[in-house]
Amino acid sequence: MVEVRTAGHATPDKVNVRFERDGRYEWAEGAFRLQGRWKLSSDMLELTQMRPMQVQLVSDQELHLHTLGSTLRLQRGPCPAAGFSSQERLAFHNAAFSGDLQALADLVRRGFPVDTPDDLYGDTGLIKAAKNCQLAVARTLLEHKADPRPANQEGRTALDYATRSNAPAACEPVARLLRPALR
Repeated sequence: MVEVRTAGHATPDKVNVRFERDGRYEWAEGAFRLQGRWKLSSDMLELTQMRPMQVQLVSDQELHLHTLGSTLRLQRGPCPAAGFSSQERLAFHNAAFSGDLQALADLVRRGFPVDTPDDLYGDTGLIKAAKNCQLAVARTLLEHKADPRPANQEGRTALDYATRSNAPAACEPVARLLRPALR
């Protein structure tokens, strides 16, 4: 399990990292996998295929690493069964934007929280669907109790994007679907 702290915000993530005594490591985050060699020198942890990370804390239960303006707080032990990795959050938002109903349905069936905002702009799945006029995605998300009211970091909701998007006719079908859900 890892918690990522960036700019005052902490985001939990499911990451399994295994360091072997012979210098091998495996980093698994959702479907993303890295294997390589690790080396500890002075206050730096060097992992092949990744950027060097400054070691801030080492204890029996935790390892804190600093890289690229973020602090990774790794905890010893298995990841909890509940929760989703950042890769799965990204897959959910990509599916909502692109209209990939199969990927979206798989994540929702596994319990992915449909109102989860993305890490970049705070867009929910409904906002992503409205931005790209994905009517079937919007319908699926509403069927799974998605809330149409949250606004992203720009202060815009899914309905705002559906009525003022770059899509032809400003995506009126999604707007018609969202309006009753707001009552």
